[in-house]
Amino acid sequence: MKRSWQIAFAYRLHTQTDSRKNQNLRGLSPDGSSLLAAKPPTVRDLTHLAAHTPKASVAFVQQFGLGGNGGGPKILRSLLSNQDFAWESICSQTTPMIPSFTDGGTETWLPIRRATRLDRTRLHWIPKSIEPLLAKAYSARLAARLAEGQFDAVHVIPHAIYDWQVAAEFCRQTNTPLLLNVHDDIRYTFSKSVYRRHSPAFRRTWSEAAKIFCISDELGDEYCDRFGNRPFEVLTDGAPNFPGTPKPIVANRLNLYFCGLLHYSYLTNFQSVAEALARNPQFADAKLVVRGGIPFREMGAFDEHMKVLPFASDLSGDMDEADLLYLPLPFGESYSDFVRYSMSTKLVTYLSSGIPILFHGPRESALGRLVASNDAAICCFTPELTELGPESLSAETRLRVAYNALDLGRQRFGLEKQRSALCHAIADVCSFSSRST
Repeated sequence: MKRSWQIAFAYRLHTQTDSRKNQNLRGLSPDGSSLLAAKPPTVRDLTHLAAHTPKASVAFVQQFGLGGNGGGPKILRSLLSNQDFAWESICSQTTPMIPSFTDGGTETWLPIRRATRLDRTRLHWIPKSIEPLLAKAYSARLAARLAEGQFDAVHVIPHAIYDWQVAAEFCRQTNTPLLLNVHDDIRYTFSKSVYRRHSPAFRRTWSEAAKIFCISDELGDEYCDRFGNRPFEVLTDGAPNFPGTPKPIVANRLNLYFCGLLHYSYLTNFQSVAEALARNPQFADAKLVVRGGIPFREMGAFDEHMKVLPFASDLSGDMDEADLLYLPLPFGESYSDFVRYSMSTKLVTYLSSGIPILFHGPRESALGRLVASNDAAICCFTPELTELGPESLSAETRLRVAYNALDLGRQRFGLEKQRSALCHAIADVCSFSSRST
């Protein structure tokens, strides 16, 4: 609903009890008269007041640029596109932001250092090792930008080491509301030594944040156990709409589709699924279609069962021939902190497609528990896909999980629901910190 968060913001301003704030923020028409009577305001009153209420201004501080290919940029693009509040993204990645995303806001590139050729080699640790020496100067630059922007609130995603700490300290000193948004377990994203060194600062940020968002319930619950009990909301990507019924099932055809960035940790998954296709006589012409390239030389043995496509911005026709959407997560103890708590944004895209999903990953993963408990995917919890057989690939099974996937998506991953959660949080924290105009 247009300006819904501003109407909520206006109501909070109206109901404040502090006389000084009421005097400054109650809202006056151009001729100086009050817009609101002494009686409780009507929707018309609040809509009128919202039109005269300045937009909140929010800084979004994170490592990645909004035009990137990963899940984090995808989430923020969905949440920030043409919002009713003013925003500026402050990106700390070392590589230039190409392309830049400014759909309704602005984006500033403020790296701790510039990228070097070594960053893309095994010697990437060499340029990173000098970052502690640059931290003080970087902190001053970021704090200066936050002060110059006169933001009503600051939103941080802790992926890098320094940006969220500088932003949290700035909010602490200026009494600016801080919104903390956690996408991954920092015990996984940081090295062991970095985690030990900086987890006390994160604990303090966790305890002081005005609002907390987590990518999954599992991550929020884990952080409550680890850093102290705090209320949190799940905030992730969302789909604008969901089809009424699944895509028709084509019997005796099996084209698997995967789109996204690939890490070497997924090699076991892709080898196993290619082997499963090769040994399944029911689907002699089965194909694994990979959009985005596949960087595994070992997969050359399965060329006859694979079709590799380059990255593309328009994926609208990709799923026309897809019969299953492949959703892998890596196996192994070294990835446990990642899979237990993180939630792939690819899930939202897949749930909104009307095409059945094949989940291939650990049983204890947050994603695996979600789709299994809702019977929203064909689930294989072993690296070798031992569960994959004629019954699990039958047309009846695929149609059932496709219906359940659509239901799950509508209940939990509607785009308007995600955007409203962010808007109401900003309205809530900004109601007592509006900048005077």
